[in-house]
Amino acid sequence: IAVIDDVALVVERDNQRVQVFRLPAFTPLGTFGASDLRKPYGIAVYPAADRGAYVAYVTDNYELTEDVVPPDSMLGERVRQYRVTVGADKVQAELVSTFGDTSGPGVLKVVESIAADVPNNRLLIAEELETASHIKVYTLDGKFTGKVLDSGLFPNQAEGIILYACGDTAGYWVTTDQGMGANTFHVFDRQTLAHVG
Repeated sequence: IAVIDDVALVVERDNQRVQVFRLPAFTPLGTFGASDLRKPYGIAVYPAADRGAYVAYVTDNYELTEDVVPPDSMLGERVRQYRVTVGADKVQAELVSTFGDTSGPGVLKVVESIAADVPNNRLLIAEELETASHIKVYTLDGKFTGKVLDSGLFPNQAEGIILYACGDTAGYWVTTDQGMGANTFHVFDRQTLAHVG
């Protein structure tokens, strides 16, 4: 779920779409992504340059069959970027780009949460593949930066990501390692991505 201004965007994994509501009454405005998304999970949204429009990123954890990750060569559609326009009583969305590395350390095998940091040109994407779980850093235009938040901090499943902003560029990233017995929260510096604790 992402909330921005008076709009809530809800990812419906099993319906393969994003539904949009006007707050506070939860008035349905429509859906988008049904023709593109196969198994959507996370969503990140920020205002576009023009009023009433937004940029939305949706992670897509499509599989060959249940719990079978496709080969790397088929993982180039792990994130979809939309331009979303919200009118008085309806929503419209246009697919702008689709991305995800298909080789090397930037490959996104099992995607979950995604969060955007516009001033620092970053997307943090949770990679929750068990035994190889971490958070990968992409640019807003879908390029892997080479940065991975890991160092053994996510032995279970990297899951939630949220940005606690302090002004335009400073602040902290708060992330979650989801385990069967316990959940661990990790804090990273927003600018340097250094682990704070």
